[in-house]
Amino acid sequence: MTVPDITGRETARLRFASLTLAHARDLWAMDNDPEVMRFIDGGRGAPWEGYEQRTREWLDRIARNYPPHLSFWALHRRADDAFLGWFHLRPSLRDLWRNQIELGYRLRRECWGQGIATEASRALLAYAFTEHRVPEVMALTLARNAPSRRVMEKAGLAWTHDFTFPAEFVPWWNEEERLSVRYAVTAEDWRRGEGRSRK
Repeated sequence: MTVPDITGRETARLRFASLTLAHARDLWAMDNDPEVMRFIDGGRGAPWEGYEQRTREWLDRIARNYPPHLSFWALHRRADDAFLGWFHLRPSLRDLWRNQIELGYRLRRECWGQGIATEASRALLAYAFTEHRVPEVMALTLARNAPSRRVMEKAGLAWTHDFTFPAEFVPWWNEEERLSVRYAVTAEDWRRGEGRSRK
């Protein structure tokens, strides 16, 4: 079965688009906001020098390793086409859940608290379960990242268990700071709860 690409899909407020090198400046600005990156790299920031080339290499890896229907996408606001951030639906790179389908996202700070992450996450879950027919979608975050956990819960995912990210993955944090959580929803539970999540 051929599974369609989600590029061009829309929700009430949002549009998914191909993530390209043209987004490099927007990505760099987002990645240099200490609040956006607080639970990712501690808000250390990165210089523009070399960033465009690193982005090109990252996008090349995505193109080589993922089929079009499992990838990273830019998220734009339909009203003015503003770049809001990125979302991914991809095979997990973590050894514990190798090849399980993982939902992930990063949004500009200006977009927080508006339900945008939840709206986009629900759209990707619907896409995963109705068109890609995956059995389960999961998401990972640090245990102390309360905003991300709320998005997962509002989108319909539920906590499954705690774990600790390896020190080599985030060496700038101690063991307590690396405490993390896994959330997930199965296709069956998503279909059962879809009506409630829209209320």
